[in-house]
Amino acid sequence: MNEAAEQSQGVGINKRVAYVLGGILTLFLVYTAGFGTMTDSVQRGLPLMIAFAIIFLTVPIKATPSSNGAVNSVLFLINALFFIANILSITYIIWVEDDLVYRLGNPNTWDVLAFSAGFLCVVEAARRVTPPAFFWVVMAFIAYALFGNYIPGNFGHPGYPIGELVSYLYFSNEGIFGLALNVMVNVIFIFLLFGTMVEVSGLGNSIVKIGLALVGRLRGGPALSAIFASGLFGSISGSGASNVLTTGTFTIPLMSKVGYRPAFAGAVEAVASTGGHIVPPIMASTVFVMAEIIGVPYIQIAAAAAIPALLYYMCLFAIVYLRAHKDDIQPIPVGEAPSLFETLKKGGIFFLPVGLLILLLMRGFTPTYSCFYSVVFMLALMLLTGKPNRNPKAYLDICDTTARNSLMLFGCLASIGIIIGIIALTGVGVKFSILVSSIAEANLFYALTMAMVAAMILSMGMPVLPAYLLVVVVSGTALQKLGLTPLASHMFVFYFASLAGITPPVCISAYTAAGIAGSNPVRTAMLALWVGSIGFVIPYMFAYNPALLLMGTTSEILWVTSMCLVGIASFALCLEGYLRATLHIISRGIFLLAGLMLIFPDSSVNLIGLGTFAACFVVNFVFSTQLGARPKREAQ
Repeated sequence: MNEAAEQSQGVGINKRVAYVLGGILTLFLVYTAGFGTMTDSVQRGLPLMIAFAIIFLTVPIKATPSSNGAVNSVLFLINALFFIANILSITYIIWVEDDLVYRLGNPNTWDVLAFSAGFLCVVEAARRVTPPAFFWVVMAFIAYALFGNYIPGNFGHPGYPIGELVSYLYFSNEGIFGLALNVMVNVIFIFLLFGTMVEVSGLGNSIVKIGLALVGRLRGGPALSAIFASGLFGSISGSGASNVLTTGTFTIPLMSKVGYRPAFAGAVEAVASTGGHIVPPIMASTVFVMAEIIGVPYIQIAAAAAIPALLYYMCLFAIVYLRAHKDDIQPIPVGEAPSLFETLKKGGIFFLPVGLLILLLMRGFTPTYSCFYSVVFMLALMLLTGKPNRNPKAYLDICDTTARNSLMLFGCLASIGIIIGIIALTGVGVKFSILVSSIAEANLFYALTMAMVAAMILSMGMPVLPAYLLVVVVSGTALQKLGLTPLASHMFVFYFASLAGITPPVCISAYTAAGIAGSNPVRTAMLALWVGSIGFVIPYMFAYNPALLLMGTTSEILWVTSMCLVGIASFALCLEGYLRATLHIISRGIFLLAGLMLIFPDSSVNLIGLGTFAACFVVNFVFSTQLGARPKREAQ
């Protein structure tokens, strides 16, 4: 057997072993979700061990294999060593957990060896599955912990010996096995499984068809249905790119068919899919982590997120509706829109588990139990209806898919544990918040902008949850010191972490949509940034207007929300530049100014903005053809 055949056979064996391990990982975490967790070392350590074992089996050390047989042999040996070290280090911790508790802070030689081997496995696994920028951030924190004694000024610290550092980070609840990993194994994974089941059951396509049945006969109906479907499905799935692939394969071609340009169709799908992260009730599962960190009930955060999500999608609805009129896009012909009754008849039954999940969450059940019962219900319906089929392998494939989808999250969140541990150990979080406060000089806008830039840079190419955690542990305290409530500061960071999917240069959702649309990726990304630009404004709106997060009296909430809705309409008119005819540049500028006044946190300014908007709207609506409006432009 030649070398290539041997290598291919080895890869095949690795994939089969990884497939079995993926099933074990999924079944273990489903069991503990329904029947109670085990000791911390087992509940967190065993899933991490299995996830890393799958990484070392399936993700190569190098992105491109070498043609040199000797080099490949060395790489295979290194891979095997990591695989074995991962298993032995976590097995050791599980085996001697009771003794380790008493030795914490004074580990023996075997402890240090196990901690060091496990720590190296975490770093290597993160290198393989996380974006390079994130990996280097982790390495920078490790270097800071080791060599802080060489740093002058307030950010310096005595430095920590490597043995003491890895012991603290690998075993204490402030490090790798801390909050981030705990939420991953007890909450996030079961929601990933539910999202996979929703996708396999065909519910995503049913949501698209229901949207078409409801709004397909309106101008821009396919785009409006895409927004509806992607927002709803994205809240469940938790991945913008996955959401694009699920709903976009149907909605993007349909948008192109009725007249939207491919780049614009891809941009709309990317923006709608990315926005799913901010849509209650599930919000890509990040809401459950936020609730645990700031100590606010889940239902309060989900309710607070409702108005900002409404503003985001209302702006998107307005833009695609105006674009449909500007480019003379006609409704779907009679008879081509799906029947609402037939769609519900064929796939509506799979909405029941989603409804059960929402009902249980609203009744106060924990997210884990709520999702467990919804998974069981979904499984029963899939078996009953035969979707995808009744072959046991189809359900093992669901387990395998869920496990593979979780690998980046395991790598990211274990590494986030390292960062959180180092921040706690060195006190750099407090030092950073003092620095931000001094730079901002008590100016909240400057501090918010610094947090926004940090979130946009650090979240490039990353899932929403680890991106949110990475930024909030560093900047959240600084924002709160300048007067923001914990909920507002966390929501602010969460929004910008979510928008990474449409933020160049690493805008994965936009590039994925461009691939489906067959459009230029850069043009699609820039259009997505333009169409979704309101998402970069909304966090500032609720930072200065807490009533948008339901913090205030009923009258305040109603006033602020109504003014912001009109402001959103004004922004949409400015962005699209159309109202019965193409708007003059002066009119677009007036609508922009009116929008800014309408979202300003002062009622008297709001009234001026409302009057400005009304006057500009009426003049352009009634006398558009007499104001020098230019002819319709070609669609972008």
